[in-house]
Amino acid sequence: MRNKQILVRLDHAEYQQLAELCQQLQLNQSELIRHQLFNQKQSAHVDLAQIQELRIIALQLKQILQRDCLSPAEQADHRTDLEALIEALKLIVRKLSRGVHIA
Repeated sequence: MRNKQILVRLDHAEYQQLAELCQQLQLNQSELIRHQLFNQKQSAHVDLAQIQELRIIALQLKQILQRDCLSPAEQADHRTDLEALIEALKLIVRKLSRGVHIA
């Protein structure tokens, strides 16, 4: 049970950076801080911009599936492959997000 707290003071810019990183990685502040404190040995440096680019690719693939420009036959042919690719990208983003170092 996690029942111990620590108080950390940040300036406005540091707080904004923490908030943005939490949003990008879809972690709350406690999860992000614990991860950074206790998992640094296992993680590799990952560029946050690359993670965001992968998210954008997954969203674009999802939009392609929803467009009317593909015929029903084309949608049927490509739907399974595109859905699998979207899921693979989501998994990669999650794994990379867990390994991010704050630079």
